[in-house]
Amino acid sequence: MQYRELSKKHPRSLKIYENRSIQEFFEDFGLLSRMPLSIVIAGTNGKGSVCRILEEIYTCQGYRVGTFVTPHLLDFKERIRLNGASISSQYFESIYEQSKGLLREFEKRYGRPMTFFEMMILISVEVFSNADLAIIEVGLGGTRDATRVFNPELNLFTSISLDHCHILGNTIEQIQKEKLGILKSGAKIVTTPEQQEQLGASTETNVEIQYLVSESYWQKFLLNSDLGCGEIRTNLLGEYQLQNIQLSIQAVIELSSILNVSFENLTRALNQVKHPCRLEWIHPRILIDGSHNLEGWSKLKDYLVQMDLMQNSQWAVCLKKTKSITQLSNFIHTNPLCFNPRNTSFYTSKKLAQELSGKACFSFMQVFDEWCRDGSKTLVVTGSLLGAARLKRSLLKLLDRFEKNASRKYSARTRIT
Repeated sequence: MQYRELSKKHPRSLKIYENRSIQEFFEDFGLLSRMPLSIVIAGTNGKGSVCRILEEIYTCQGYRVGTFVTPHLLDFKERIRLNGASISSQYFESIYEQSKGLLREFEKRYGRPMTFFEMMILISVEVFSNADLAIIEVGLGGTRDATRVFNPELNLFTSISLDHCHILGNTIEQIQKEKLGILKSGAKIVTTPEQQEQLGASTETNVEIQYLVSESYWQKFLLNSDLGCGEIRTNLLGEYQLQNIQLSIQAVIELSSILNVSFENLTRALNQVKHPCRLEWIHPRILIDGSHNLEGWSKLKDYLVQMDLMQNSQWAVCLKKTKSITQLSNFIHTNPLCFNPRNTSFYTSKKLAQELSGKACFSFMQVFDEWCRDGSKTLVVTGSLLGAARLKRSLLKLLDRFEKNASRKYSARTRIT
């Protein structure tokens, strides 16, 4: 079953952004009766990283963990994972077949099919029925987000900043109000120290993290917490990831009376957790980062400055039409390579190049070829998670092919032919 086929049956969006229908439907049919304890994660940036961190921590401890994330990068089944692995096509199709009666009933009741997002939530509930823990990433907002069907033990809020303003509001205050709409009565909030007061969080922050040192592919920090203390090394790059780690450990402490985690397994999880397309090196001179808003680009720039990479970098960018080219222009380096990931919801390569004084690239091959003209520069890919993931996939294939023909491994000094 292909994504295009499912998208025809289940629209990507609604004319009116609402979740009343899906909430009512889930309640009437008792669809959450077999759901395990759950954590719902909202915010603007960092949701995906926190999902990965918590998933790795609880999996290392031996729990069976289900994770629902959005969006997917290359395969829609990435949205539903068990112990860190996407569910198989066969497993998805079997549950989808079992769910057709519910899907027909929903359409009969509300005069519309479930959206793709709602349908994936329905599938995830069945997948997670035998798990010990479900980790749920909120979609765009909160008040009208379909993930509000869940009744979590904890609501986590990562940093909240300006993004999707055409839907959520034009100020931080408006967006915070929208994001807080995910809360159910009596829910416990865990958030960053900076947002405790604004979001009305009642939990105490008892996790201290001190940045120590960074190398190309890892960073080290000092942890002081109720779970234990010591130096920890992680593959997650950028100082902002330490905030995501702090938030994740805070959540683990809050749930420690229900799901115990040892300091040894916590350390092991943080040592090995990875997050694709977030400050991810796929080559000594290719950095993939799917940042797509002001806060994300700012953190990307901070990392490049910290690692002394900013001045000798070649940026490759794509951008959805819902995003601001002007905002992106404030962060990117000179003369970017502009590409379109073969998707009509993105600006064309030509349009982006005109606005950013860059070079239009009409294929992934051309991006690679342009970078190869100067083997000394670091290629920085950013602007969109989808775009970064698609270019990453193509670059890996090109690198493999190029390596077979090059005299030196990972050389970018000679153009590919």
